[in-house]
Amino acid sequence: MSPLLTKKSASLFTIAALLSGCVSAEQVAMYSAVDAGFANVKAESAAATRGKQTVWIQSREQASEVASRVHALVHRKTISADTAVQVALLNNRGLQ
Repeated sequence: MSPLLTKKSASLFTIAALLSGCVSAEQVAMYSAVDAGFANVKAESAAATRGKQTVWIQSREQASEVASRVHALVHRKTISADTAVQVALLNNRGLQ
C-alpha cells in the first residue's frame, strides 16, 4: 500500500469519526427508520393542508386500501374542496 493511499485512508477515517460525533442517537434513529424521509413529508403536508393525510404506499395491499378509501370519498358524491385536496394527496405519486 502506498504512503499516499494510507494518508488518504487515515484522513477519511478521521473525518468520518469526527462527523459521526455530530449526530445524536435520536437523529440516527429518525433517519434510519423505514419511513425516514416520508415522516417529514407527512408532517409538512399536514401542516400546509390543515390536517389532510398523506400515505406512503409500499405494497399492493396498501395501494388497494388507499384506492378503496378514495372511492369511498368520491363515489356518487358531490365533493367539497377539502375532499378534493384529500383525494389529490392520496393519489399524488410525487409524494411516493
